[in-house]
Amino acid sequence: MTTLSPTAAAEFSPELFADAFPFHIVFDETLTVRQVGRSIPKILPELMPGVNLTQVLRIEYPNVAAEFHLLVSNRDLLFVLSAKDGQVRLRGEMVPMPDQKLAVLLASPWLTDPSGM
Repeated sequence: MTTLSPTAAAEFSPELFADAFPFHIVFDETLTVRQVGRSIPKILPELMPGVNLTQVLRIEYPNVAAEFHLLVSNRDLLFVLSAKDGQVRLRGEMVPMPDQKLAVLLASPWLTDPSGM
């Protein structure tokens, strides 16, 4: 097995990132969505760049307010967000991008019944 040295880094092109994380959501300090993965429009068509995250989703877990600094400071926790209409749930983790004042939710749909897709 080959391992990378601590100084080696894998670089992702935006296209590769989108392919690897089809349910990602990038948002800024005002919680405005800046980018979504290619599968997000299929399950949450109203969640598009320019929309405030809180207009479409609510945080179920952890029990924190929808404020940027609280979301990124809890990066080690599992996040569960649900659509306000209750039809879709996402679970994943927050990854801060402090240099760009952005955060990425790396998520996947949380299904209890696969026919819901």
